Amino acid sequence: MSADFQNSLIEKSLWVATVGAAPDFPVLEGDASCDVAIIGAGILGLSTALHIAARGGSVIVLDAATPGWGGGGRNGGQVNPGLKLDPEELVSHFGPTAGPALAEFATVTADETFETLVKFDIGCDHTRQGWLQLAHAPQAMAGLERRARQWQARGIAVEVLSAGEAQKLSGSAAYAGGILNPKGGSLHPLKLVRGLAQAALTRGARIFRDSRVMKIEQAKGQHSLATARGRVSARRVLVSTDAYTDGLVPGLAQSVLPVSTFQIASEPLSADLARSILPGGQHVSDTHRSLYYFRKDAQGRFLIGGRGAYGPTGAAGAYAELKHVAARIYPALANCQWAYRWGGMVAVTEDHLFHVTEPAPGVLTAIGCNGRGVALSVSLGKRLAEQLITGSPASVPFPVERLRPVALHGLKKAMLPVIAKTYSVLDHLDKGSVLRRKA
Repeated sequence: MSADFQNSLIEKSLWVATVGAAPDFPVLEGDASCDVAIIGAGILGLSTALHIAARGGSVIVLDAATPGWGGGGRNGGQVNPGLKLDPEELVSHFGPTAGPALAEFATVTADETFETLVKFDIGCDHTRQGWLQLAHAPQAMAGLERRARQWQARGIAVEVLSAGEAQKLSGSAAYAGGILNPKGGSLHPLKLVRGLAQAALTRGARIFRDSRVMKIEQAKGQHSLATARGRVSARRVLVSTDAYTDGLVPGLAQSVLPVSTFQIASEPLSADLARSILPGGQHVSDTHRSLYYFRKDAQGRFLIGGRGAYGPTGAAGAYAELKHVAARIYPALANCQWAYRWGGMVAVTEDHLFHVTEPAPGVLTAIGCNGRGVALSVSLGKRLAEQLITGSPASVPFPVERLRPVALHGLKKAMLPVIAKTYSVLDHLDKGSVLRRKA
């Protein structure tokens, strides 16, 4: 997607409309130096910067646009614990040493996110009432039950819900059951980004907008990062640009597939309607192949998101589909006035895992959130800060691996709209699906 189209997608965002005045971040001009330079002022980059600054390290963050312009300020604000792969899959994939450590990390990401909000006094409308994963069709329950057993084995009190219990918690009769993870919560993502930035600035970090890094050069143990109007010298570098990764690091953009996602939000619902939808304040994601996710915000607005195709026509179709799905799930929303709509990109990896690489000595890349970026990024930032300060990889749960571009990346990227359409059709065909039966 072009920058102009991305700008148009975020203009009518609920988060932009309700975040308040933007801080006056400067543009980098002239020369500067630091211990660690971070490229990308999203949640991961700013969490890492905050934890470096809190330990007394000098850190500079450079963003091609402005903090929160990318996925950090566009997402659904769901603080979902865990990773895309469940604990047993992590152990199977990474082996008996790294696997359990990564599974343990997955159990604490949400805890550490909320601890960070409290520790650094970051106000972002956060609440923690649990995460509902709901089965869009009866056959999806087996996978959810398997997931629940794995988390229960690690001491997490995940509940398996019948259709009736799911209806009571969600306020919708559209689902065949589900699970409730009490670790989950929600927040205002752009307020989170701004809060992380302010906390980092207070502790001495420097953050620059409109300062795209065009080249990284290495000499005598230092890295030189050139922008249009300045240059930064740093001992170590972190690239945390996720779905908005460009060609700065050869092959990095080709290691992920940028998948589009769209959201819509209402004005605050009437008191009676708000009480009937998610009365306990949980947030939801469902089991569609092209999943839908929804919740209420702090002011009682209803917001729902899902994947979509590319370009202006695709965006219009995605917004129309979300309105249709919202009315399927909650018939009372059939005549809802949708005041906000926005979209952006999610970085998806072929193995659905986050990847940390070291393409050059002293340069780390950390991308591939796969739609789980909020809790993962806040929690991982603390660990990346430790590694970037000390140079030891022991604190980061993900193994530092070689950069591996996706085979046939261009073809697979071009096929994404076709794949999205195929998944949508299959979701509609599932027996008992939300999208087929009347709610």
